[in-house]
Amino acid sequence: MAYRYKITHFKTGVLAMIVNVDDELIRDAMKYFDPQLSPSDLINEAITTLVRLQATKKLVALGGMTPEMKDIPR
Repeated sequence: MAYRYKITHFKTGVLAMIVNVDDELIRDAMKYFDPQLSPSDLINEAITTLVRLQATKKLVALGGMTPEMKDIPR
């Protein structure tokens, strides 16, 4: 099924996007979220999580790039 999903782009305004997502995948994902959550909100959460995950991976990859940096006390 195709879900029409609108996002607001911070530079250009509103973009309309059609996202094709397998119905079974949506049903499976909805098991883990609030039943009141719309498919558009679910897709927004998924994209937000994906961006955070990829940003985390990039930060982890940079971990060994500054060997002269002092250890940070925790």
